[in-house]
Amino acid sequence: MAAREPAAGECTSFRTGTLEAVALTATGEPSLLSRTMRHHLTRLGLVVILAGVGFSSACGGSTSSGACGKAIPDAKPATCSTQGTTAASLTIQNNCSGLTLEVFWVNYQCGEISYGTIAPGQKFQSNSYVTHPWRLRDASTHILLREIAPLTGPTDIMYP
Repeated sequence: MAAREPAAGECTSFRTGTLEAVALTATGEPSLLSRTMRHHLTRLGLVVILAGVGFSSACGGSTSSGACGKAIPDAKPATCSTQGTTAASLTIQNNCSGLTLEVFWVNYQCGEISYGTIAPGQKFQSNSYVTHPWRLRDASTHILLREIAPLTGPTDIMYP
């Protein structure tokens, strides 16, 4: 099968060889790829990430065991925490059945510090500061699910 660049909005999935990688297409949907296709698509400049537990075998499949939410490209946080003096509360409601979330504070060096997990149907609450960003990951696969911009005041998030 010859490699070609997918059209905008097209889901790209290949079933040749052993499935071992996931590419995010122009729509941001994950699709499974063989080693050969991963090589060709990488040459075309598409984002390729290693497959994690929970990716389905079809285009547009779920990125977690609970089929709740979608993976976002995992890179160093765009914003680190800066020294804050104004308090801000953070509340996160996990509305996913079958998916436990892990909550991370992004520290002053852009490192992730775990603040615990949120079971399905449960809430997480923390005191924080204005200027502090946070992240949500799938607790079992560590796939990045949400970037929370630096807080600007009391913040309530319902995931997804």
